[in-house]
Amino acid sequence: MHIACLHALGSIGAAHHITSTVADLFSEFGDSEFSMAVTTKFDGLTPETPKVLVPPRKWA
Repeated sequence: MHIACLHALGSIGAAHHITSTVADLFSEFGDSEFSMAVTTKFDGLTPETPKVLVPPRKWA
């Protein structure tokens, strides 16, 4: 797994979203590679309210 973000908190937000939706992502993609874009609001350093900006897309 690769998580690339603009800053460290972005990585935390992306990881938070992935761990919250891992079952759904795996049922859709299995072990195939995919990309997506996520933004997350924070309360201090605690991630809250992740929002998918670009839905997951399977790599060709």
